[in-house]
Order: sequence, then structure tokens, then C-alpha cells
Amino acid sequence: IPVKKTKTIKKTPTKIVEHIFSSDLNSAIFSHIFRYFKIYSSKFEHKSDFELKRDSEVLLNYENEAIDEESEIEPVQEETIFRIYHRPNLVEELVSPCACVVHHDLNDPSDAFDIKKYLDKYLVSDLVICLNKTQEKILNGLGVLKTVVIPHGYNKRLKNLKPSPKTENSKFVLGLFSKRYGRLVKGEAFLYELAMNLSPDSISFMLIGDQRAIDGEWLISMGFDVIYGENIPYPVLCKSYNDIDALLITSISEGAPASVPEALITNTPIIARPVGMIPDVFAKGSCGLILTDNAETDAKLIMYFLKNNMDESKKFIKKNKLVYSWKEIISKYEDSINIVLGNE
Repeated sequence: IPVKKTKTIKKTPTKIVEHIFSSDLNSAIFSHIFRYFKIYSSKFEHKSDFELKRDSEVLLNYENEAIDEESEIEPVQEETIFRIYHRPNLVEELVSPCACVVHHDLNDPSDAFDIKKYLDKYLVSDLVICLNKTQEKILNGLGVLKTVVIPHGYNKRLKNLKPSPKTENSKFVLGLFSKRYGRLVKGEAFLYELAMNLSPDSISFMLIGDQRAIDGEWLISMGFDVIYGENIPYPVLCKSYNDIDALLITSISEGAPASVPEALITNTPIIARPVGMIPDVFAKGSCGLILTDNAETDAKLIMYFLKNNMDESKKFIKKNKLVYSWKEIISKYEDSINIVLGNE
């Protein structure tokens, strides 16, 4: 009886960049960022620590599974060649080669973001990826010298939005697009101070984000026209930039925030405290208005800006490349990984 020869289908080992979250992906921003890595990666395959654990369990069940009578599959070999730590404070030690990403404001006074909980990891990491130059400057001053600035990007669906037409007597609409946190890190106290110095006859608000009904109802009680929404689908959030005159950022501290590139690619001026990547984009030119933290003064500056300087800011934003798409951002990450690995 002739013996059938089997052929083995071999697969090239996959080069894996492992994203280590050290906790489940319960952060909306982490989930969105990781999804962009999955979509736009071109040089590596990106997987989370949870995916790799799941895949290893699945592989045990399907090892050497027959494809047909004359062939069998060889288990897929995955080689983790680089690790990106998104919460380095939650791991005992880093595995090199690796990078740490600074997602938070290094000046945030919260105990959870105390620099002492992160610094030892930053010092031994092969690379520390900052979202803005302020983070990089602080870390360089602390002896963390292997740094690069790679900010957040924008979703491509935002690029071709067209603003809604406004009537001659329309009120100016300020948009605040962020989740509300219990410790009020998004600057709700200052928002209320500003509102008490602004006129409901000239200003209205659009608030989008979890728990924003609290602020929306308070502003309504103060006489303002307000549209607010919670748990808004991202495509709806994108379209909402059509309906505001300027993005308002009152945050006490920020890593980015994500709304900055979203606003700028939609030609929306920004009115903000100098947090996160705000100083970086304003260093390139007039993208809007930097607040002084004096509510009475800032209310006057906001009205002057909206009436006299907003159109010039829109022209500047439209003319200049101030932010990058997520596709470009992921490419920057992968280029930086290759540099650490000595491939470039």
C-alpha cells in the first residue's frame, strides 16, 4: 500500500509589536488609538498583550490541524520584536527593546500620575514617546534623553467636512468635546466662571461627552442656548465640528487632547488654556486664542476674538499643515521603532 506523502505549509514568522496595556482596554482613547495601529500599520503587526495571550491559547488547540489529506499546517510562528508600554507604572520591569508612551500631563497633580511612579521606567526605556514638547522638555530635564514627540492624529473622515451655513444674527457657538471626570480635571469650575462673564445673547454652547448633561443643564439655567449629548457615536462627533465656531478647552491638565487635531483639520479655531499640545500648535501661528486664567479678562478676549480675529485664524489653519492623520502618526511610530531596532 503506497504511503501518502504530506507536505507542510510553512508560514513566515510574523514580526509582532506588542502593546502592553497591563489592564483591560476600558479606556476609550486607548481603544481608538490601538485600532489605528491595527488599520494603518505597514511594517509590523501590532497586537495587544491580551490578544497574544488569547492567540497562544487558540494555537494550542489548533496546532498541526490538517488542511486536506495531503497537507498539514505548521503552527504560525509569532516573534515579538518590540514592546510598547502604555501604562509602564503597572509593570514590574520593562522588556527591551521597548518604548513607553506618555499619555498624561506630567504636571497633573493627581497622585495616580505622580512622576515618581513612572520615572524609573522612563529612564531605562529604549525610547519614550511624548505627545507634546512640554512633556519632552520635562523628561529631558529629569535625565530621560531618549525621547521623541509623536502627537495624536486625526481621523480621515474629518478632513472633508464642510461648515454649516450661519445666519447673519447667529450666536457664536463654543464647543466643549470631552468626557467629564469626577475630579473636574477638564476645568469645569473655570467653564462656569467664564459663562458667568459671557452673554447668553451672544454665545451658545455645544457639549459632547459622558456626564456633560450636568454642565449643559447648569448653562441652560444661566440662560444659554445649549445642545449637549452623551455617548455620542464618533461619526456624529466628527460632524459636530461643522456646527461650532470654536473649540473650547478649559482643562487643567492634558496629554494631548484628542480634540486638538480634530478641530484643526476641520478648520475650527481653538480657545484654550496652554495645556498638552496647545503650545506646540500655537507656536506655528495663530490657531485661535490662549486663555489667561482670569475669567473676566478671558470672556472679553473670547468675544473680541470671535468678532474680529476668528476669520484670520481660520485662514491660517486652512493654509498650514498643523496636524497629521492617524495613518501618518502610525508611520512615525513604526519609523521610530525601526530606528531603535537599528533598521534605519
